[in-house]
Amino acid sequence: MKKSILTYFIFASIALSVQAQYGLTSDLFFNRQPSTRSEAMGKAYASIDGDLSTQYYNPAGISTIKGFEFQSSFATPRYTDKKGKYLFFSLGYNINQYLTIALSQNHFTKGEKFYLTDDNGDILADFTPFTSNTSLSLASQPIKNLFIGCNLNIMQLNVLDEINKAPYFDIGVIKKLLVFQNSSSNHSCNFGASIVNFTSARIKYFQDYKQKIPTLVRIGTSYRLNINKNILIENLETFEFLYQIDYQNQLNFDYNSAIRTGAEFSFLEILALRVGYYYEKVDDYGFSDFNKSIFTTLTYGIGIQLPLYKLRKLPFNIKLNYTNLPQENYTTRPSEYKNFTSFSLQINWILSSDK
Repeated sequence: MKKSILTYFIFASIALSVQAQYGLTSDLFFNRQPSTRSEAMGKAYASIDGDLSTQYYNPAGISTIKGFEFQSSFATPRYTDKKGKYLFFSLGYNINQYLTIALSQNHFTKGEKFYLTDDNGDILADFTPFTSNTSLSLASQPIKNLFIGCNLNIMQLNVLDEINKAPYFDIGVIKKLLVFQNSSSNHSCNFGASIVNFTSARIKYFQDYKQKIPTLVRIGTSYRLNINKNILIENLETFEFLYQIDYQNQLNFDYNSAIRTGAEFSFLEILALRVGYYYEKVDDYGFSDFNKSIFTTLTYGIGIQLPLYKLRKLPFNIKLNYTNLPQENYTTRPSEYKNFTSFSLQINWILSSDK
């Protein structure tokens, strides 16, 4: 369906009027998550390691991925944008203990074309609005169980067929503590912290208008229990339990602070059941009778893993994650939005030294 430039200007003017919500950049920070697993666990992930998508939450977390890892996720729709899509792609490689490198991209598109027209209604140009972020991530384990990492990000914003770019940087650290280790079970605790856009960068669009990029602090901790005794299937852990809790605060705005928590129950390294909850403070713009100031949301999802490197001696581990959740309703009126679906694919090529 064609949309006129008048419609787009209405959309753009709304984005400008809600600068506090960071307008067109907010999709990459406060809406869809690159990790379907995190989406199902209350959007918490600041203290998790060994997962390539942690570069978005805390770049230190990619320090312990195994071998080569590819990960991609897809989510749709986005509120009334029925063709709106969120896409995430990432490729990483653990070179050794001291260096892991990854290249990632988050991309949101409204999915429909808008048209620039003259006074007679003749089409001058057409474009599809999008926001994307490309990240080069570097992480290291300089000391055993101490992980550090950083992201160099390039944000791109396509508005009125003009692509604007801005660089910004993230940093993070995770400390892992191993406790109560024995032949049948392992316990560990992670403590993590990260800062998104610690350089307070802005991105320019609409000629000289500069939009702030959110500066976020994330602090989290997690606990993991592994039951190692091979009761049912040889070489596979019988049970794993993961619990995590995060706190997020936006330094360049009084809102968007959040408490997020979630748990995962994994059976035989094949089936994972997830549940989460988050409490987030948002701006009601002074209209408390119409707009919400607090979000409280229950999340959930499932995951399937095929550890071929353990079952069939093939050097691969494949993970599929899925969730279907209600979309956040910013108003106090009953929501008419359809649920959004998010799923992800993760493939590890595990080298012999990482098995």
